[in-house]
Amino acid sequence: MNTPTNDTGQPDIPASERAATSLRTAIADGRYRAGTWLPSERVLSDQIGVGRPAVREALAALQREGLVERLPGGRPRVAPWAAGPDAQVSPARKARCVVAAVIPQPPSYTIAHAIQGGLSRALSRTHPRMGLLVYDTYLAGGGEASHGLHPEIEALQRAEAEGVAGIAIWGCGAKGAEEALLRLQRSGVSVVFVDHRPTSLAFDFVGVENRSGMREAVGHLVGLGHRRIGYLSHPERQSTIVEREEGFKEALHTHGLYLDPALLFRGGRSFEVRAAEALARFMALPTPPTAVIAFNDLHAFDLIRSAGEKGLQVPTDLSVVGFDDAEQFSPQPSVLTTVRQPFREIGYRAGDLLLRRMDTVAPIGESRVHIMLAPTLTVRTTTAKPPIR
Repeated sequence: MNTPTNDTGQPDIPASERAATSLRTAIADGRYRAGTWLPSERVLSDQIGVGRPAVREALAALQREGLVERLPGGRPRVAPWAAGPDAQVSPARKARCVVAAVIPQPPSYTIAHAIQGGLSRALSRTHPRMGLLVYDTYLAGGGEASHGLHPEIEALQRAEAEGVAGIAIWGCGAKGAEEALLRLQRSGVSVVFVDHRPTSLAFDFVGVENRSGMREAVGHLVGLGHRRIGYLSHPERQSTIVEREEGFKEALHTHGLYLDPALLFRGGRSFEVRAAEALARFMALPTPPTAVIAFNDLHAFDLIRSAGEKGLQVPTDLSVVGFDDAEQFSPQPSVLTTVRQPFREIGYRAGDLLLRRMDTVAPIGESRVHIMLAPTLTVRTTTAKPPIR
């Protein structure tokens, strides 16, 4: 089949392709600089010598390629990472089409996948060609990653080597992680924390109002008639753990209840036995609690398991409340009364914040953005009125 030709004997290239080629050349040459608005369709039509429908098709093709972006309510502009050959940008800013998610992913805890899903949705909605690299920092039983490094440190080093433009991190507090993140931030890489944040450094953050969520949990139990409420905390002092514990104390005070130090458990030899140790301590008291709140769902489920091993029925003998609502993603019927976090929304807001920071990176030390979403109490079958003892 013969290729159509024009009067010069050359192949007849469609007008939209000629327009796209012209725009690509102008962007590569720096005539249209990264992050700047493109001329109107009418002006582009006159400059290139094609009709406006061809210009629209060309812009759509360049948008799919990631060279052009169209913001809601605005005309197209050159993508911020589409720099010309002479642009002086850091390696991270040259790789603006890659974002990293550094998130621990225990196999029994699906909330990490929900955060990743929200993050991916934010990226694809604004930048369809944006890639997402996922680094799993979870290691069963602790231990070290390859090369003797903590998995979080190794993930950050690999992300830096890949030249990512942004990092969404659910930090697990590895020694040296904050220094690595500051180094990345200084090189132009945007960083946003999810779920919890470092208290000593200024990073963007997306999470929930932990104190208000804990107030709802305590209020629910008090409304059922509970007055002796235990709390299973954690020995680490991450912001999320501290805020939930403080919210528990504040809620007891609000309802005029005395905080018995014996009903606050922070110890435990390991994750696997912490709930069993807490329950044994609580039930050995002269006046045991009639309800226990765990700082997350995993510990709440361990409490329920330990209660069953001791011959206690939940909620007949003991009410249990968690925090997170991991069951919202389960195909099985949910049972745990818990405080729900909107994990997909957290991921989406983190992705949106990353994209905005990638365009306007704030100087080091400048006040950062903290987005705090509202958790909600979800009442199911693990709470009831207290038993008569």
